[in-house]
Amino acid sequence: MHRLPCVLLLFLALNGPTMARELLLDVLLPGYGALSRERYVSGGLIAAGRLSSAYLAFDSYVEHQELKSRARAARLAELLYGPGRLFLDPVSGPVNARDLQKKADRRLAASRAFIAFHLGLSVGSLFYTAHLISEEKYTPTVELLSDGDFVNQGAGIRLGLFIPLEI
Repeated sequence: MHRLPCVLLLFLALNGPTMARELLLDVLLPGYGALSRERYVSGGLIAAGRLSSAYLAFDSYVEHQELKSRARAARLAELLYGPGRLFLDPVSGPVNARDLQKKADRRLAASRAFIAFHLGLSVGSLFYTAHLISEEKYTPTVELLSDGDFVNQGAGIRLGLFIPLEI
């Protein structure tokens, strides 16, 4: 029953106005808003930043879980053999339970920092896509008419100027 509103929202966004559809696609496909408007450098940077930050957040969290498990095992071994013992960690050599817990906490903080960076980059990408859509929609154009008139069409404003041209 919880899926129905999500499916309905997705259906409305994909079949709704252009702005909502473009923003939804930019959320689902990193860099889509810039890449679809032929801004390849900015779209590539956005896509690379979002994908790499998501990967690094996931990798840091997995490493946090592994270090937390090793710290828990080291604490149990300290209960059995006494406090202050060093244990051979396959990655960093001899460590105690407190050092393993500190490393696990640092990896969790790194994972949270990557998630915050990813969310900030995603919001920035949404604003950039909205800017590109509005820029595309309201870009002023100037036309030269055959009678010497310049007509400026932009943001719904039509301005006609008569400038005599001598040929």
